[in-house]
Amino acid sequence: MHIEDNPSSSDTRLYVESQHPGSWFDLEESCQSSGGFLLSLGDSKLESSIVSSSQLNSFWIGGNMCPDSPAPADSLWSSGENHINYTNFAAESLLDSRRCCIKVESERDLNSSSSSWKGEECQSVLKGVCQFRVEEYLDAPSSVTTVSESPSSLNVSWGTEGLHWQPDAFSVSACHLKSLSPASLPVAEEDRCVTVNVTEEEGREMMLDGLRSFAEYEVEVEGSLGAFQERKRAVVKARTREYKMLLPEDACCSCCL
Repeated sequence: MHIEDNPSSSDTRLYVESQHPGSWFDLEESCQSSGGFLLSLGDSKLESSIVSSSQLNSFWIGGNMCPDSPAPADSLWSSGENHINYTNFAAESLLDSRRCCIKVESERDLNSSSSSWKGEECQSVLKGVCQFRVEEYLDAPSSVTTVSESPSSLNVSWGTEGLHWQPDAFSVSACHLKSLSPASLPVAEEDRCVTVNVTEEEGREMMLDGLRSFAEYEVEVEGSLGAFQERKRAVVKARTREYKMLLPEDACCSCCL
């Protein structure tokens, strides 16, 4: 799987290698059944990224120059995108009326890789790469709860909404907002926040220690997933317990004498 954020819009492109090989039309139908298309290539950077992240030496892309091509008349690509400024056909592309579905062929050595486009019979069996345009793909933390188990700590637990892909790592932080005791000393800026990182395997509960007693904190749980750039957050307010000195049961006080 490969991901590219689109800096000019809010969407993100996901590129997923097909699990099984098939003909061009079979894989295009498979991609469309999941809301995507076979890969369309509009620049060399994207092509290099896909080739570098894949172990495939030959794979279907969304180019189709056949008479029965599903691509619009003004486009090479099944997605309908009009990438008029970029092509990468090999000098011997093999394109003809029989070999009119387009594949990428790549060559690799220890230090680099290169690729080019060639025509292939549409019924040939290859793997392919699907592209998907998504606006939301990462689940957000939710149901954040906090318990002050001691005057200097908060136990933080959370869940997720269960709508999208699950984060595989979380950052949990508590930042000091205000002291609730008039006798409290000011908090230095560098000491305002306590942050702990936790992986999904470690669970969705974390103890934050080293906090001020009887104080209000802003607690943030931020989820992330692998190399994805998006982050999702949930924020709540919490209070630590007041510190109380407990006297022994047999202790006497002056007011009782």
